Amino acid sequence: MADISHHTGAMFKDALSCYQCLSVSSPENCNTQVTCPDGQICYAERYGSGTSTAYNMLCKAKELCNPVVGRDLSSRDVCSSCCDSDGCNQYACAPVSTTVQTTVAGQITCDTSAGYQLFTNTAGSAQLCAKIHSERKSWDEARTMCQSEGGDLVVLDSAAKSLLMKHQVYQHRHTGYWIGGKDLLGQDTFQWVNNQDIALDIGDWANGQPNNFDGGHAQDCVNMWGQDDYEWHDDMCARPLEFICERS
Repeated sequence: MADISHHTGAMFKDALSCYQCLSVSSPENCNTQVTCPDGQICYAERYGSGTSTAYNMLCKAKELCNPVVGRDLSSRDVCSSCCDSDGCNQYACAPVSTTVQTTVAGQITCDTSAGYQLFTNTAGSAQLCAKIHSERKSWDEARTMCQSEGGDLVVLDSAAKSLLMKHQVYQHRHTGYWIGGKDLLGQDTFQWVNNQDIALDIGDWANGQPNNFDGGHAQDCVNMWGQDDYEWHDDMCARPLEFICERS
């Protein structure tokens, strides 16, 4: 992962593949993807409220987007967002279903004490009992905090879970978030905190990641990195970042 000092602005890519639909009732109802012309990136907007909420997703000229890629939350029910990775505009303005309860929802029982919430996607295919911490800690300090709350750093072991958490952190637009992936054995192989291997070919890794080494520093811990639309980077474990805990 490149040093944080290199991440001072949006890093746009060429020939993005973006979702394109107008006035759909849910982002998940859009199944059309197009290749954007040169100079354009992905764009999404949400407007209306309640049952009248609708979404537009399309390509948009870079110069018409805010230089800092993110959403405009000037109204609770309105969102506009530009982003620069393939298909990112399907989740850029998507709502997240947040259920606060201590009863069973599907297969998960969520203890919502100490700020934990049960996050579910609209299809019900992903559920996480999680808490997003806004204070910054190293990876090991973050894990200790999660464990003190009866959990651990979040495990995003499916595409649906990864997308679900992207939906949530997009609302905050912080630099990055530690998740529960690490080279636990020091052998350049990554595992989740539950000792499950992280596949390098099918995980939500950003382009060129993991690169395991940058500027003479070993990178053994995994985060969701904001400048790459919260795709995964390996990074130096001592870097202070926000983090996401999960109770299972």
